Amino acid sequence: MESLEAAASELGITQDQLSDRIIPDFDFEGPYKTFEVNGEEFRAFINKDFTLSYMDEDNKIRKSLPKDTDKETKSTFIEIQKEINDVIKSQESRLSNFLSSGRKWLFDEWFNAFLNHPIMTIYAQKLVWYCADSEGNLIHIFLVQEDTSLIDIEDNEVYPDEKHLVGILHPIMIDESTKSAWKQKLYESSIKTLIPQLEREVFIPNNDELEKSITKLFADRDVPKGPDFVKSWMEKRGWYKETGDGGYLHFSKSFQAFDIKISPWIDGVMVYFQQNEGKATIYEINFTKVTNNEKVLIKDIPPIIYSEAMNDINGMLESQ
Repeated sequence: MESLEAAASELGITQDQLSDRIIPDFDFEGPYKTFEVNGEEFRAFINKDFTLSYMDEDNKIRKSLPKDTDKETKSTFIEIQKEINDVIKSQESRLSNFLSSGRKWLFDEWFNAFLNHPIMTIYAQKLVWYCADSEGNLIHIFLVQEDTSLIDIEDNEVYPDEKHLVGILHPIMIDESTKSAWKQKLYESSIKTLIPQLEREVFIPNNDELEKSITKLFADRDVPKGPDFVKSWMEKRGWYKETGDGGYLHFSKSFQAFDIKISPWIDGVMVYFQQNEGKATIYEINFTKVTNNEKVLIKDIPPIIYSEAMNDINGMLESQ
């Protein structure tokens, strides 16, 4: 992580931007890699199940290379398939993090990272996206088609401006009728989103806590599955853990782009394996700045970040 941070700093970009750029494209040009066998041109491409297929000059698709393919080319595609298998291991969690942190791309940046990439274009087809103006006003909600065209709920093609921002749609951004309509659209299109999207539970701050830097939404609730479960649950969801006095564990999650750090007070979780003896009790959740630890008022927390943090804690409490 430190090496990634250093490399991003040297390039003058964010770690997220660097993580987009380092995904290999295997010298594909858009979705295809062209090669020849006995003077005939073929195009390799990646299927929705992330396996390679090959198309001849008549656009006939085959699952395996032509039998006369030379050894070097065969070896190249064997290695590409291995690398594809490695790359896809981390993409689902990466995209889930982008949703929960509210990441946005400039349209051209997003186009190059997703639609012009042989692997990421497949992921793009498995999500619902939105574009917004620089003020954050929602302009379009859309799906990505196999030909990389973008369509709205009425199947009309949309054309975002290069200055527009693109992100993964979070249900907190839309009303119930819009959400229901898009759920129906996905059902009719036989699309199952890569990660839970429209069905995510949404959490909105209580009005009486907006001027505070602490929420007691889950105060005094015990985690049913015990303290050891807390450790595994929080780690899987990207929460940083550190050891405090007496061997107690503390958890936090930082959002550098917003200078926000979220720290739940969960009592009873120790650094060692506890065999789930004792209780893990949630008391409060604190919001501070990453840079100087000053308090951040809940009203100033981006809605997606607040909702997703509460969703993590609630999911832990609801696990049986």
